[in-house]
Amino acid sequence: MSDDLITAVVLRRGALSWTTLQRKKNRLDVVEHKTATFAWPAGVTDWQAPEITERLKPLCAQIKGRIAISLPTESALLRVVRLPTVEVDEIRDMASLQVDKFSPFPMDQMAVSQEILHQQEGASRVVVATAPLDAVARWGGILQAAGLSPREMDVDILGWWRLLKQEKQVADEGRQLLLLMEEGGTELVVVQDGVPVLMRSLGVPGAGSAADAAEMAEELNYTLTMLEAEWGLGGVSSLQLWSRGAVATDFLDRLRVESHLTLETHQLEHLPALSEGLARRSAERGPHLVDLAPLEWKSALEARKLKHGLLVGACVFAGLWLLAVLAVAGGLMLENRRVAALTAEVAELKKPAAEVEQMKDQVRSLERYADRTASGLECLREVVLLLPEGLELNAFTYKKYAEVNLRGEADSSGPIYDFFQALEKSTLFKEVKPEAVTQQPRGGRVRSQFRVTLVIPEEQP
Repeated sequence: MSDDLITAVVLRRGALSWTTLQRKKNRLDVVEHKTATFAWPAGVTDWQAPEITERLKPLCAQIKGRIAISLPTESALLRVVRLPTVEVDEIRDMASLQVDKFSPFPMDQMAVSQEILHQQEGASRVVVATAPLDAVARWGGILQAAGLSPREMDVDILGWWRLLKQEKQVADEGRQLLLLMEEGGTELVVVQDGVPVLMRSLGVPGAGSAADAAEMAEELNYTLTMLEAEWGLGGVSSLQLWSRGAVATDFLDRLRVESHLTLETHQLEHLPALSEGLARRSAERGPHLVDLAPLEWKSALEARKLKHGLLVGACVFAGLWLLAVLAVAGGLMLENRRVAALTAEVAELKKPAAEVEQMKDQVRSLERYADRTASGLECLREVVLLLPEGLELNAFTYKKYAEVNLRGEADSSGPIYDFFQALEKSTLFKEVKPEAVTQQPRGGRVRSQFRVTLVIPEEQP
């Protein structure tokens, strides 16, 4: 049952949100969605502080199924690149080579994954996701300390992208700017013809003052300039802003003026929870989707599952063994009595039974001797009758009641294959097993040589 449950967990300051999906035939149903808040201890800044762990433990104890967690977008680097349309393994290797172009960290200190966003015959659009290994370990360690065993690690912005597509908020044609503002920060997705060309955290706060709007507009303008150079994008005229709750009018007006874009506002509350988008991604996850989780996480889960299975198996075996011992002990006395009686009876029956068996062996020998259906002569006669013109038989080996081995040659391979077909149609042989047809020089010319095994039907008892 637990293998059918898929849960994605999103941790925020003072809140833990999760969505659990269950596979039912060909669909995924939401069986639980919950956001639990907890008091953040005064003066604590370390997410892995014992006080935080103690508050998370009772919440994590409620979570079931295969666990996927999410890395905040600001803790990861994402780059959309164009690659040839090849096998997934080759795309993975090419994506890894792209990391050096945009990551400031050495490869041995990074977790790297990739996701195929769109494929055509000649090119694929792929998002390459990287994150420092210590960031992956830190976020995973927070929930592991609280009792969860995550198997996968996604990135927040990819969960939002899944929800926007699911709710049909992405146009199939044209250019879109999607700005997602939450309390923890702002994320940007630039879309061309329904497929992202950029996914990143802007690293600026959410909707606040007019100064925040000016800073955000400056970042947007810089981003669009870079995209135009790389992707040839131009003519972006509208910006879709998704936020929680109402946004101050001053902020919207300043953002509209500074960015020179038409502004459309939407509410994140109208989308499903981020954890649902991440859970649905987890249900679809394969080698084509981002997963930054270390291999050690999956190995630990497999080891735990194996250990649990062995423990259950040992308990079942011990129970069955105990029942068997009791059953044996209970019936031992009765069996001892029956054995004594049967031993005497068997002793009386052994002699006539041996005589009957000897007679049966004699009858079988006589029947086998009299049955000439598959004798060596019959087999040779059948082979000679089926032998085509131009084919010479060099060897005929008969193994009684088993098989016939033939070896021969011809000027070409045609008569040999005709011979094989004729043998297969014969009712005398159970199976025809051609072993080899080779070309060998013989007497100044090339001859085709063959070997074939003919299986004789087994003798009926």
